[in-house]
Amino acid sequence: STDAWKGMSMVDAWDAWADSYNAGAAQAQNFARVMVYVPNAPKWRQTILLMPAAVNGVLLSLVLSWIVLVLACENWIIASLAILTISMIVTIVFGFMTFAGWGLGIL
Repeated sequence: STDAWKGMSMVDAWDAWADSYNAGAAQAQNFARVMVYVPNAPKWRQTILLMPAAVNGVLLSLVLSWIVLVLACENWIIASLAILTISMIVTIVFGFMTFAGWGLGIL
């Protein structure tokens, strides 16, 4: 399976070729236009667009949970250690999912 970044670079290359071909056909008064369809391109585009949102969601949840922990235990050192532990667990789980070939839904 092709990853999203490599796949979208291939789609962009095909689109550039189709645009140059269509520009040449328009100049030659030949109206045979080329269209390129790649079945996985919408999924790849969604992955590229949603990945930063997923990372921002995880980071925002860690910051908000740190604030809640500071308010709950009234000790910023303990809250920071707890968030460090939680972020290590999240990193390990995401890393394992990547090595196992799994994903988060369409990501």
